[in-house]
Amino acid sequence: MSALLLLSLRCILPESPRWLVLDGRIEEACSVLSKVYPLDFNVNVLIHDIQRAAERAYVVDPNSAVDGEK
Repeated sequence: MSALLLLSLRCILPESPRWLVLDGRIEEACSVLSKVYPLDFNVNVLIHDIQRAAERAYVVDPNSAVDGEK
């Protein structure tokens, strides 16, 4: 039942700003965030934060083991 609910709401719910930024769709992410935050809020700060968080999430530690090997 929850899958059916998600499918029905998919048409009216906006995509995640994080996903849009990761997909390179910055203007769309700004548009979604502008609907949530007050008009005088600078959503570009949030976009920058999302980009920095994504960069940190995808940084690979050169000392980490791959597939359990070192």
